[in-house]
Amino acid sequence: MIAAKAMDMNTSWYTYILIYSSTQLILFSTILFFIKKNNIKANRILALLLFCIGFGLMLDALDETFFILENLPVLVSFSMVIGTIIPFILYLYTKAYLSNSYLLSKRYLFHLVPFAIQFFLWMTNVTSLSYEEKRQYIDQRHVALEWYPAQFLVQLVILLAFYSFLIGKDINKYHKQAKEEYSYSNRNILNWFYGLIAIIVAAPFVSITQTLANNKKDVDILFVIFNTMLLLVVIIIIIRPEIYRGIALMAPVELKEKRKSSSSLPESKKKQIFDELTDYIDKEDAYLNSKITIRKLSEALNTNTTYLSQAINDIANQSFFDFVNSYRIEHAKKMLVSDQFSKYTIEAIGTESGFVSKSAFYNSFKKFNGLSPLQYKNKILD
Repeated sequence: MIAAKAMDMNTSWYTYILIYSSTQLILFSTILFFIKKNNIKANRILALLLFCIGFGLMLDALDETFFILENLPVLVSFSMVIGTIIPFILYLYTKAYLSNSYLLSKRYLFHLVPFAIQFFLWMTNVTSLSYEEKRQYIDQRHVALEWYPAQFLVQLVILLAFYSFLIGKDINKYHKQAKEEYSYSNRNILNWFYGLIAIIVAAPFVSITQTLANNKKDVDILFVIFNTMLLLVVIIIIIRPEIYRGIALMAPVELKEKRKSSSSLPESKKKQIFDELTDYIDKEDAYLNSKITIRKLSEALNTNTTYLSQAINDIANQSFFDFVNSYRIEHAKKMLVSDQFSKYTIEAIGTESGFVSKSAFYNSFKKFNGLSPLQYKNKILD
């Protein structure tokens, strides 16, 4: 992890602030690791992620003060080795956060290759230097970007881009597959999670820009931005308990591509299941339950989720999410134009119709009708 740039032989003021910030990350990650509530795997990985970020920044800052050179010379520039493992841990955290059934496998050993390469380069190019050579290296590494720190910067950018792509794929899979299992959206919760991921991914780019900057004013501005981002990471986790409660406890999905079943149901069986489903929903008003899931409905109908999902997809040509919401929208439309509910607010009508939030109601209503609930009400009543 790249930290503040030393502008002269004296330790810069922002180096001390970075030491303080990294200490906070290390302490916070330690506390998070030992939170036992719900025993969420994602919390352990998040704690490891924050610890690695904090420890890497601490080593880099202490490099600038020559503390490591004087006391632990073997660890000079070890922060670069730690930096190559952080994108992979972030990727693991995303998987663990989105799915409570996520397990590590041997194929993930491949992801440790960049770490192993960086460790080898560090061993062969830094640890073998003499005391004076290490001191000169620390003095000059930001002034003249030699091949070793340069290759680290290139590798870090490539790793961040690669894992950002993988994380984006998993997030898209989550949204797609969640619509086949849940009748509600956790987007409001996930927005905070996405913000956390974005900050963690963006922070190294700010730090890299800071490392390459030559103007002291630019370095100072970038440093303030970088430390603000570190502070935001901790603040988001503290003020949004959903981050450490884990979306996987509320709406877990398996993050894998769903293959088309080779044993497709006969059309007659699909129709039978679909008819039983619509009869049950009409009779029980199941769509008014804001937390209804395809699993609960399949249990009520004495079938399985695969068959029920197949019947909905093929006959209604909708995801489970859209299928249930279509019932909720029809219910809301009746309430909007009924004198009985004339004193209800739009948000209250959405809640009574089974939507978990105002935004979910508005988005679904506009998707099905091309109008907002209020526009629809005015159009019908005018």
